[in-house]
Amino acid sequence: MSFSTIAQSDTTNKLSYTAFIDAYYVFDFNQPKNNSRSAAFYNYNRHNQVGINLGYFKIAYDYQKIRANFAIAAGTYMQDNLGSEPELLRNIFEANLGFKIKKNWWLDVGVFPSHIGFESAITKDCWNLSRSLCAENTPYYESGAKISHTNKSKKWFFSLLYLNGWQRIQRLEGQTLPSFGSQITFKPNDRLSINHSSFVGFMNPDTMAVLRVFNNFYFIYQITERFGLTMGFDYGQQQKSKNDPKLNYWFSNTLVAKFKLTEHFAVAGRSEYYGDPSNITIPTYTGGFNVFGNSINLDYTPQNNFLIRIEGRLLMADASIFLNKGKTFQNKNSFVSTSFSYQF
Repeated sequence: MSFSTIAQSDTTNKLSYTAFIDAYYVFDFNQPKNNSRSAAFYNYNRHNQVGINLGYFKIAYDYQKIRANFAIAAGTYMQDNLGSEPELLRNIFEANLGFKIKKNWWLDVGVFPSHIGFESAITKDCWNLSRSLCAENTPYYESGAKISHTNKSKKWFFSLLYLNGWQRIQRLEGQTLPSFGSQITFKPNDRLSINHSSFVGFMNPDTMAVLRVFNNFYFIYQITERFGLTMGFDYGQQQKSKNDPKLNYWFSNTLVAKFKLTEHFAVAGRSEYYGDPSNITIPTYTGGFNVFGNSINLDYTPQNNFLIRIEGRLLMADASIFLNKGKTFQNKNSFVSTSFSYQF
């Protein structure tokens, strides 16, 4: 269930306020004993209980050469995704300041949404109710500095990033090495968007630092007014250990289709494969995390900006990695999720 409210917009000073709350219910047929679901998920990660996934209050300012965003947040998403941050930083959803260097060139510093992937933590902005395995195991947020440029025709967007790490507000203790990122987006028209994002950086403190290189590709094609496709491919590599030239790898493929049935109803389906044979990104599973998944969700919009969603999802692994009712392991995990969202 999500609610988003734009409370005020002052056209004089370009100051706006936004409130958002995202509540949900998930029934996991594997019925985890402690009601906490798979460690592969950071959104909607509680079983058989109504929970607040994400709630935030945001202030935004945009005027002439200055722009700024500040949002504080709470919910199970914040608990699961920012648990490794210092306690005082765990409620920061966004905090950044930007300065226009010259026309179409910006320098932004602070905490901002990740430059990787086509999904965010905000459910109403995504075609599917739940996030893909790729989105759940790549950064949702990042901190540092970025220079960005949009060309005159507004068809090309470029950015270079200096980061504090792979989804980190504050660097790990004992880590002094920075990370870097890039993004290139091409929009030849209003229907098509093609994107490449990258990350290069060292994981772990300096004494155990290993290099990680990650590439994210996706395109979004709105074929007709009612029907759209999104396709994503990701590939990552990481050193097996410090000073070891050998690399482990992981990858994912995601295909999403959305069809608007009527003015009030839409349906979206997703197929995906996530291959992490060496447990680089999802270390809690033994023997690798190699999973194929399908999901389908129905969206109902009874009035403008009010969205009701229900989704069924099935994950199938090549090994018995999913705990079933706290007793045995099996190769399948299925669940049903619901969501309500409102924005005005």
